[in-house]
Amino acid sequence: MIKIGIVRLSKPHPFFNYMLKTMGSINKDIIINIYLPKRIDTNFFLNTDIVKSDNINIHSMKVHKLYLPENWGTIPLYAIYKKHLNKIVNDNDIINVVELFLYSSYQIIKLAKKYSKSTAVSIHSVLPYHECILKFPPYNIFLKINSKLFDRGIAPCHATKKYTQSLNIKDDKIKIVHWGLDLNRFSPNLNKNESETIKILFVGRLIEYKGIRDLLIAFSNIIKNYKNIELIVCGDGPLRQMVYNFQRKIKFIKFYKWIDYNNVHNVFKNADIFCLPSKTYYFGPFKKIKVNEEQFPLAKLEAMASGLPCVVTDIGGLPETLSEGNIIINENSIKELQNGLSYFIENEKERKKIGKKNRQIAEKNFDLITQSIKLVNALLGDTS
Repeated sequence: MIKIGIVRLSKPHPFFNYMLKTMGSINKDIIINIYLPKRIDTNFFLNTDIVKSDNINIHSMKVHKLYLPENWGTIPLYAIYKKHLNKIVNDNDIINVVELFLYSSYQIIKLAKKYSKSTAVSIHSVLPYHECILKFPPYNIFLKINSKLFDRGIAPCHATKKYTQSLNIKDDKIKIVHWGLDLNRFSPNLNKNESETIKILFVGRLIEYKGIRDLLIAFSNIIKNYKNIELIVCGDGPLRQMVYNFQRKIKFIKFYKWIDYNNVHNVFKNADIFCLPSKTYYFGPFKKIKVNEEQFPLAKLEAMASGLPCVVTDIGGLPETLSEGNIIINENSIKELQNGLSYFIENEKERKKIGKKNRQIAEKNFDLITQSIKLVNALLGDTS
């Protein structure tokens, strides 16, 4: 019996719940223990139906609440929570934590070494030679120690592997496992009523580095040339008022602040073009220190699976896995963004051609069951 402990500091994305449902195709007996901070509503895990097959039995999936504060990631709390953290490590054979630069990861990785337990670190960062992590304490201290102690890493894309290479971590310690999607839910709408209105879709947090401001400006410019287009914005965040302001001026903008993840696939089905013009995130007013780039956003994969052509910026993991013909632009270039959107607006055949290619890539690389099998194997240390 193998026990896997999955430790998270924040609420996992709903796709993680769906992937857990499919962990029924590995020829192992597994118990999954999920540890989440006490502030997180865990009800969305409790109704998970684990898929079982003839050659496996996931005996249980238990959700445990960690009685730890929100800033556990960076503040040394081992002395206070020693008993609790020891129990997490002792109750599992493999412990999965997030990122190498967090103190929470250091606490658990160090304990795992002490008790001869295996560690698998989920790494999401994509910025090579990350200055904030490499130069500034406490992150650089934890990163240096954890990089030596952890057993293996799991990355969602090749851009993440470039980041680990910049940390001098050997490639054979990192396994790339793309996110998985329910390709039956996220699929092209074969029954879509072809209308004259071409719908451009943005799905993401309404923050500066997601590029929503640039998209709204670009749309307000191209609407002067096309009367048959519509912008659909799905998401919430600090810039919601800005979206409302644009919406008051331009009647061809629809804004959905919140859509349940169980229904979000319908938004993709009714769209024609997906756009995510993300930007590099900098620290401070002078933009001297890069903090983050777009990683491997699930919204892009959902768009591909739904058969949509994409207009995205050339940063982080955004361009990765896109088929040839999708439009990849420089960040902060509103002119390139306008040209990219205009190209797909004017070329229906190209939209459908590129969308079909994206769907084929999604079927090959993002199938939920296939990726769940790869994820569990990566957690177990299978290097094949």
